Amino acid sequence: MRGYAQKVGDEIIGIAETKRQRDKEIEERLEVYPTVSRNEFRISYIVGRNAMDIQLRIYDIKGSLIKHWDKQMVRRGEQITWDGSDGSNCELPTGIYFCILEVGGQTLIKKIILLR
Repeated sequence: MRGYAQKVGDEIIGIAETKRQRDKEIEERLEVYPTVSRNEFRISYIVGRNAMDIQLRIYDIKGSLIKHWDKQMVRRGEQITWDGSDGSNCELPTGIYFCILEVGGQTLIKKIILLR
């Protein structure tokens, strides 16, 4: 299952999941475990050796940016723990969120369900 974000300028206006196969091996990977949790999620990702402009963000179901990690925190083949808080470290309510990894021109998306 692959995800993509529909953008207008820099704003994400929609998120969808599609099945897609490629002939070559995909270098970039995004995994979230668990995908349903009350307290924290482990976000693991792998990007290609020549990856540029790596961005990792969390959006809510409306497409609003909730949290992002700067380039210094997002390194190749790393893991980040998200505690279900926003950029101001305020606890978020129960809901569906999307973890989005953008690498160059490719966007990977995982759905997350936060329970409170």
